[in-house]
Amino acid sequence: WRIPFSNEDKRFNPDERIVYRDGYDKTNATQLEELQFPGVTNADHTWKAGMFNLSLLVQRPERWSVTQDFEYLVAAQGERIDLAHDVMLVGLGYGRIKALTTDGSGNVTAIEVDEELVMESDVTYGLRVRRDVDGDVMLSVPLVTSVGTNLIVIPSTVVPAASAPGVGDSFSFGVLGGEVEDALVLRIVPQTDISARVTFIPYREVVYDSDQGSIPEHIPKITARGRLPAVEIQDIITDESVLERGASDVALVMAEIRVRPVPENENSAFLEVQHRFTGTGEEYYNADLAFREGSVVRIRGLASKEVWDFRVRWNDENKL
Repeated sequence: WRIPFSNEDKRFNPDERIVYRDGYDKTNATQLEELQFPGVTNADHTWKAGMFNLSLLVQRPERWSVTQDFEYLVAAQGERIDLAHDVMLVGLGYGRIKALTTDGSGNVTAIEVDEELVMESDVTYGLRVRRDVDGDVMLSVPLVTSVGTNLIVIPSTVVPAASAPGVGDSFSFGVLGGEVEDALVLRIVPQTDISARVTFIPYREVVYDSDQGSIPEHIPKITARGRLPAVEIQDIITDESVLERGASDVALVMAEIRVRPVPENENSAFLEVQHRFTGTGEEYYNADLAFREGSVVRIRGLASKEVWDFRVRWNDENKL
């Protein structure tokens, strides 16, 4: 930043402070933006204010806006909250606690949820639970990794009865430490039907230490979704074995594509098919599927002697 100010140490004559980001100085900085703090006359305070605003740019580069129902009443503008959303890629699953298993002392040993939670090997997962009994108290529950799809999860250590979640409490599930984004409520704009448009920004406590002279890099809480395997086509069938009879006993030409099945832990994946006439260079468009199950799809809407280009991929709402 280039910050002009009236310097109290120089009889309030015009002066300026230059504030550089880490790694830059007068020898390599090529662009300086002007920033003003009316009423600040101390050179040291001017520098600290410049560092704080530079830290805000680095640590709070994102804004997220969502439309919420009356749930927006949980937090007020300026408050610090835990935020999870599938569009943000923060958290891997969201829902409510359906049932609890406890020992003789009331400590929680297992948690049943209302959404399927998928775990992979060599990853540590956790739940971030909003306890309805406390309103604004969040509970972190590290979990035992159970590879596959789970409706019941096991805490890695029992949750004491005094701080245990309750049935109906909402949760976010994800990689331990990345279940939620630490955020601030920036703006709340009320709308109709007890709803509101709410805007959030990252919290990042390090911005309040920016006057120490070092600004760390911004680390987002994004949890990258797993990647599906590439499609391996094993066979394409267009002969009479895949013909069907339509109205007036007219033969309907179809094409059946068979691919290598995905591993068992990818059992939520499904095939998508697009096609176009060969040699036209037109855009692909979604094929009309007569049948889709597992690793087999059958496409209708074709005609004899036509030549088509097909492209096929696996899809899964939880993966890329």
